[in-house]
Amino acid sequence: MWIDQKQSSIRCKIFQDKFDRKGENTLAAHYLRYMNLAANLHPPLSEYDLLGALTAHYPYEVQKCMISANLKSNQEALTLLGKLQAMDEERKAHEENGLATKQRDVTKSTTTIC
Repeated sequence: MWIDQKQSSIRCKIFQDKFDRKGENTLAAHYLRYMNLAANLHPPLSEYDLLGALTAHYPYEVQKCMISANLKSNQEALTLLGKLQAMDEERKAHEENGLATKQRDVTKSTTTIC
């Protein structure tokens, strides 16, 4: 009985949980965590069903990328999520560098005026 409850709980998590940008390390780490949970299910989920369920965990933009990539395997999903994560980190770094540059420019112009 306990095993059935545990299996049911894992299935619910796989089909209902969501990725939390603030609470998770990376997009791929989230996917991998649920992939590992699914490995304990009997009967197991098909790779296709797991891929569909986990795609729904992510924000809309990520879902669009995953769906349009026509992913066929968990490995393909992990590769794509790694690339998306790298792109997001690069974008954030550019934004931070741009902000730092703007702040330096404002400080220079303010210092020059005074």
